[in-house]
Amino acid sequence: MKQIIPFRYFAGAWLKVLLLAGFGLLWLPDGLSQGLSEGNRKQGLVFEANGFAGKQIKIYPNYPDNNITAYGELHAGYKCYGTKAWHRAWRYPQIGVSFMYGFLGNKEVLGSNYSLIPDITFESRDDRKVPVDVRLGTGLAWFSKPYDRLENPKNLVIGSRLANVTYLSVYYRKVLNRYLSLWGGLSMVHFSNGHYQLPNIGLNTFTLNAGIKVYPYGKPAIKQTEGQEPVIDHRLKANLRIGFGVNEFGSATKPIGGPKYPVYIATAYASKRVGKISNLQAGVFLSYYSGFYDYIIDQDFYGKNQRIKSSVVSLFIGNEFLLGRFGLLWQSGINVYNPFQREYFEMTYGSGTTAKMKTWWCNKLGAQFYLLKPERQSRFNVWLGVYIKSNLMTADFVESCVGITF
Repeated sequence: MKQIIPFRYFAGAWLKVLLLAGFGLLWLPDGLSQGLSEGNRKQGLVFEANGFAGKQIKIYPNYPDNNITAYGELHAGYKCYGTKAWHRAWRYPQIGVSFMYGFLGNKEVLGSNYSLIPDITFESRDDRKVPVDVRLGTGLAWFSKPYDRLENPKNLVIGSRLANVTYLSVYYRKVLNRYLSLWGGLSMVHFSNGHYQLPNIGLNTFTLNAGIKVYPYGKPAIKQTEGQEPVIDHRLKANLRIGFGVNEFGSATKPIGGPKYPVYIATAYASKRVGKISNLQAGVFLSYYSGFYDYIIDQDFYGKNQRIKSSVVSLFIGNEFLLGRFGLLWQSGINVYNPFQREYFEMTYGSGTTAKMKTWWCNKLGAQFYLLKPERQSRFNVWLGVYIKSNLMTADFVESCVGITF
């Protein structure tokens, strides 16, 4: 009795992920819209050309050999300077979208990749002696040579052409004038397909980086927004969301070529705004894994309550950082009910600490887009979201969802 997900559902699920990633791009025009409608319509525009070079972290015994890994990045963005209330709350960040090309150090096995990455940069003031900036981005990457059983069996890093890319950069910025800056620093770049197609060891690179930042119309002066402060709703609110994910049953490298299974998720939690940008959360995840159920039935793992034991119940806490209608979300939980995975991991991997931790500790990291501005006094809101769920630090599935606040 196989619970294999038909291809049309699998394709449909990833179409949802792509559409939701597109919603994530809406935060760029959301920041641009009002800024470009006041004063100089071109004020705040910024363009960058950046380079990265480093080494991949060997996190698996049979990790493919590789030399220097290099990335080239072109970035188009907007320097927030006070045309919206949230600009000041976030200390006037730079928001934008990057196109990145990656040479992965082993053309025959790893090939290359292309990425589209919405990102946000938190900038220090220009008048500081040592201006240090932080950039965080996450988006989609396309790989030219993923794993193939016949043609490319050595690439255990990525088993699919499409994957998530997330990167963090910390760098020193040298301001030359109001039109031009140079910068250099360190970055960590991570790729993973969220366990929806094995193998999926994941690719992690630490790099040195350097680049040039150009303001074609000059870096804008900060605009005072004291009269535009929103009235924030600090009431305790209830939230419900339903989600859907896809994964392959198994570890990061095996079994390869197995079926893809749907995962169904329901979440209920309470939330409360704290300060101008934080939305604290606490609640419960309920996840049903059809892959667990298939294994239980095929192997006669349990004699009764098979569907219940194919489920995981998790208590979690989290926080959401709000930028207008866009939210960056982190949630971390404890699996209070997870009978099958605990028994399966002990049987398969033994009683090691890491294996046990994977059955107890879960995390979700992602983004949400609200149909209504969260600052409004109405309790009701609707959002669309996409998250990566992990066990400890190992990807489990990508969840796309819809939720309501009331």
